Amino acid sequence: MLTLIDRLLAEHVTLKRLVRLLGGEMSLRAAPCAPDIALLVDALCYLTRFPDVSHHMLEDRIVERLLAKQALPASIGHEVEAQHAALFRQGRELLQDLEAAVREENM
Repeated sequence: MLTLIDRLLAEHVTLKRLVRLLGGEMSLRAAPCAPDIALLVDALCYLTRFPDVSHHMLEDRIVERLLAKQALPASIGHEVEAQHAALFRQGRELLQDLEAAVREENM
């Protein structure tokens, strides 16, 4: 059975693979009516929402506990929090841009 840390590490690998796949995907420049646009939207929704509702919440609780025990430098704890906030904001902006593109609005 995987430990919580093993699970978080495995999720990092999965998310990194998805980012790499999407980074090389030509359909990112496809028209909104492209046949695989639904799959692309699903992948982007997963990539932008899963970390915020599950993964980062666990990491944040671990950081809080480590900070409380003074087992983690405060600067690292604050860096993790800042990264999570930035990823949340970037994910929201990405989905807004995608929705605008699907509606054929200017970004």
